[in-house]
Amino acid sequence: MKFLLSDDNPFLRAAIKKVLFRNYPTAFIEEVKAGSALLANACNKEYHWDLIISTIGNTGLAAMEIIEALQKTKHIPILILSAVKLEDYANFGFLDRISGFILTDNFSEVLPKTINRILSQGVYSIEQTKIAC
Repeated sequence: MKFLLSDDNPFLRAAIKKVLFRNYPTAFIEEVKAGSALLANACNKEYHWDLIISTIGNTGLAAMEIIEALQKTKHIPILILSAVKLEDYANFGFLDRISGFILTDNFSEVLPKTINRILSQGVYSIEQTKIAC
């Protein structure tokens, strides 16, 4: 399994990586801290990412710009982590272009379940996310 992980906070990236390796011990995880590096890695044809995990607030490009750019290149499921509740993003118009959304305050217990659902069903619906998180 290959994860592309993007967050500008090294402590959050380390915590996410720890959860990923605990649940997916053979996973390959590429870490990037800036949005532009995320986009460059996502578009690199050498890699076949199973999932992109990114926060909304990211150095460089905003996650919404990244989501828009990825839609134009190739489809890779995108899971967004945020400290801000989903309802606060309702007017941004990107929710239909992501595969999942979870809050950072309880990601360690929700992340593996969300990833499994995205990878098996292709999407973790926003309604399910509201209930689970």
